[in-house]
Amino acid sequence: NNNNNNNNNAVSTYSGKIRVKFRSDGYTDLLSQETSGMERLVIEKVWGWDQEEEEEENGNGNGNTNKRTSDYLLFSTNVRLPSTDLSFPDGMIRCYWQARIDNNNNDNSNNNDIIS
Repeated sequence: NNNNNNNNNAVSTYSGKIRVKFRSDGYTDLLSQETSGMERLVIEKVWGWDQEEEEEENGNGNGNTNKRTSDYLLFSTNVRLPSTDLSFPDGMIRCYWQARIDNNNNDNSNNNDIIS
């Protein structure tokens, strides 16, 4: 019966915020974490980070293509899920993060914005 199989494969969703510090030596520090909902996950470890550059093509609709280079920040985390999440019986997963770094300095600040 397909209805029973669909119920067993339900995907759990989680939301929250993490604050991390990306150190100049490539290591990463977890500063704080907040999760929402009754069943909470726990970020147990944040692994080192790397910055990659990617060339992107943007079409303007007139047949012309503009090339732009974007920087991306990559890192991963070990996450412990609640025991009630049956999708991952062992409770531990590795999450991979990728965020675009916006180097737009129109506001005269020295900060880069991380957009995930």
